[in-house]
Amino acid sequence: MSFPKLKINLSDLKPLDFTPSIQKPPKPQVKFPKIYIYIPVLVFVFVFAMYRPQKRQLRRIIRMKCSESKQTQVCTSSSVGEYVLDIGQCNTYDFNGIPITDIFKHGTQFRIPFSPTMSLKLSPPCPGIVATVDTRKIIPYGHRFTRRDPFSSFNGRMVWITDSCYTEFSLTIGNEVIFHQTPYNMIEHAQYKNFTAYSYEASLTGNIMLSGNCDQPIHIYT
Repeated sequence: MSFPKLKINLSDLKPLDFTPSIQKPPKPQVKFPKIYIYIPVLVFVFVFAMYRPQKRQLRRIIRMKCSESKQTQVCTSSSVGEYVLDIGQCNTYDFNGIPITDIFKHGTQFRIPFSPTMSLKLSPPCPGIVATVDTRKIIPYGHRFTRRDPFSSFNGRMVWITDSCYTEFSLTIGNEVIFHQTPYNMIEHAQYKNFTAYSYEASLTGNIMLSGNCDQPIHIYT
């Protein structure tokens, strides 16, 4: 049995191309969290809200109605704002539980922050006091007030107000003895007409034990 002969021209034969084909892997797509898209939008909205023209509130200054008893005086008003006082020669040292040393003074007037009770309690009373409500806020943001503390717990700063009959004090905060029969003039204080206000600051906390060499009440604020 015979097979047909193939006619092949050797010039037509070419070597096979064995060059390997290298494909580059696709670049990974970086996906940013959605929060990075929202941040610029929120910043824009915040800046717009802060600097957009706002209608100025009409400023009002309303006189308060005051009534007094033997120990305290209460002034009330239906308006909302800061309480402004011209105390003159009054011997008042407590304003809604804030000592006179911490009251923000603006010019010759004292300014007390608004109270949710819409009233201002003064101790001791001052019959000739002039009290008003100012709807414009002037007390700086962050101005710190100590307040009357029935538990006498120290947290960085304290004020105590008492009769000028005291000439020395002993003070313990937690386990720390701060003053021991210390003369009053070696303690930071402010002298008023009929009373003296003392203050102390430190980076510690704890219960307060305060005593002196007189039998008059000591009013503590922290």
